[in-house]
Amino acid sequence: MTRSRLLSRFLAFLLSYAAIILVPTLSHAQSYSITQLADAPGTYGLGFGINNLGDVAGAGGPNGSSQVRIWNSGSVQDLSLFGGVSNYAHGINDRGQVVGVWYSIGPQGGYQMSAAVWNGSNAINLSTTPSVPSAAFAINNSGLIAGFDGERAVTWNSNGEMTVLGSYGMANAINEAGHVAGNSNTGATLWSANGAVTLGPGSAMGMNDLDQVVGIANQMVPRGPGSPTGRVQRAMLWDGTSSIYLDNLSGYGVSAYAIDINNSGDVIGWGSNAQGESRALLWQDTHVIDLNTVTTGPLAMYAVLTEARAINESGVILVNGYDIRTHLSQVYLLAPVPLPAALWLLLSGLGGIAMLAKKRNDAISGDSLLSA
Repeated sequence: MTRSRLLSRFLAFLLSYAAIILVPTLSHAQSYSITQLADAPGTYGLGFGINNLGDVAGAGGPNGSSQVRIWNSGSVQDLSLFGGVSNYAHGINDRGQVVGVWYSIGPQGGYQMSAAVWNGSNAINLSTTPSVPSAAFAINNSGLIAGFDGERAVTWNSNGEMTVLGSYGMANAINEAGHVAGNSNTGATLWSANGAVTLGPGSAMGMNDLDQVVGIANQMVPRGPGSPTGRVQRAMLWDGTSSIYLDNLSGYGVSAYAIDINNSGDVIGWGSNAQGESRALLWQDTHVIDLNTVTTGPLAMYAVLTEARAINESGVILVNGYDIRTHLSQVYLLAPVPLPAALWLLLSGLGGIAMLAKKRNDAISGDSLLSA
């Protein structure tokens, strides 16, 4: 047997061995480490927004109360700067600016809902008319804010000055170009410098910098054999050219919600069953994954993940759920687990062997030609 043939057979053996190790690993969905964000004992937490630094905005406190809550670097901070009955944060940008809503008691004794932005130690009430409800849902890194005022979809700039996008609707998401996604009287809508574009029936809830938009839409489906059709809510993706229904999770297809999408095209949200139980979901290439099935670590056995609320550009997912030991609502971060270093070493080694084999074969071929 020639030396080149021996090297070829040895390389084939290594490739076969690598396939036995790698294929089962790579054929499974991405796994995620799970971390519960810090909270005082006996308190609950809800997360709604995450930035690219991993900072989380939401709300929390003892049962019966709610204050704007920021989690960063393992610590938790309450921003109850307006006082009032309760406050909720819905979005946070990479500069740490937070937007949301605060509730107060109005002159007539009822609740007033007002949009607000928290900028470090400063808080700005974005409401233009105290008697008109408003809310802020998203903020980009330029400080442009999306939300609603009364029945109008609006944006606010960093100075709190408001721009009306439409006479009816709600602005739910905004990207770095300042394009806005939400809903209007014509359905799911994308606002940009070119004006308003109706994406289709439904409501747009999230978007990325590529103007890919996700949300929800109603669909009529058969309720069962011989039964009339019924209406269900489906998770949707509008990719700029078509409207795509995302896959339902088996058993949780009564209603499904797509809430956020990053620039890699990963979509997150949740699905519910007929009993009202929910499961946090991830869609990749429209294929649905139950996030409860891909978490690793000690917390995975105690955490029930019910709603995926946001995803950043590193693929870190913000999820709400509860701990089965306390039954309190908790906030979790799911971080992608990288491919094991050993597998990368194996792949690198195989690549090196392949290059050596090629060089040896080239050398032998050259010697053969010379001797000829």
